[in-house]
Amino acid sequence: MTGPDAVGTPTDPAAPPADPDVPPADPDVPPADPGREVDGAGCERRHDAGRHGAGRDGGGSSGGTAGGRPGDRRRGPNLAAVAALVLAGVLFVAVGATLAVRSGAGSGDDDAAGSGDRTGAGAAEDDDGWRGTLLGTPQPRPDFTLTDTEGRPFDFRAETQGRLTLLFFGYTSCPDVCPIHMATLTGALEQPGMPQPLVVFVTTDPERDTPERLRRWLDGFSEDYVGLRGTPDQIRAAELAAGVPPSQRVGEGDDYQVNHASQILAFTPDDRAHVVYPFGVRQEDWIADLPRLVATWGGS
Repeated sequence: MTGPDAVGTPTDPAAPPADPDVPPADPDVPPADPGREVDGAGCERRHDAGRHGAGRDGGGSSGGTAGGRPGDRRRGPNLAAVAALVLAGVLFVAVGATLAVRSGAGSGDDDAAGSGDRTGAGAAEDDDGWRGTLLGTPQPRPDFTLTDTEGRPFDFRAETQGRLTLLFFGYTSCPDVCPIHMATLTGALEQPGMPQPLVVFVTTDPERDTPERLRRWLDGFSEDYVGLRGTPDQIRAAELAAGVPPSQRVGEGDDYQVNHASQILAFTPDDRAHVVYPFGVRQEDWIADLPRLVATWGGS
């Protein structure tokens, strides 16, 4: 600067000549702070560790690189932290999947709440080789009386005593569990050399399952199967005597469904149920277990 307003600055003879492209330092401006930056609009930005300022650049933009100045670039993600989070997520998913597999269980739409059935083919193959579910405590053959499709009283204990008997509670309008379970069992019983148990089916829907309808439905599997009916209270008493959860009607109108236990109880000639068969067992499971039931717990 020249003229009367110029401020003289002493020079060091040993100092290199000043760069004409660099303006002289303003004595009123404090020395630069390496962690401080002032953008084109006069706004101070701090680039402290772990924080990202959003300050404005000379053109009013935020973030990114402002005007090509590297000081305006926002810091990238902490790769070590990201990797740790990803690893933790993978471990969490793996542990959850393992627990879900171990819990194993789901039940069909027709399972009554709290039935505790184990589903899936060969569900109890680890129970001394049984394909059904081996009970910890055998259940005695239940004592109840209902009415068969011919209108005659049927005393379950007296009529089935000493015989291999399969007892199932369901209904003819059941969309999946009942027809599949019955068809799988029937297919196994049709194999040569198989024991011929007495199969007893108790309807849980006496309102729609008239004697004629129940008989016609059962005949589609076998004419030898016994169909039983009763009042709702009588059926509930039979379910409780057999040790299964009481069935429950779900929905209104004519299209209601009935939640019911999905297992078939196998009462052996010693008048106990040692093994039950949840929905999902296969024909080969029945073929493997039925002869063994007779051989293990008596009968001819």
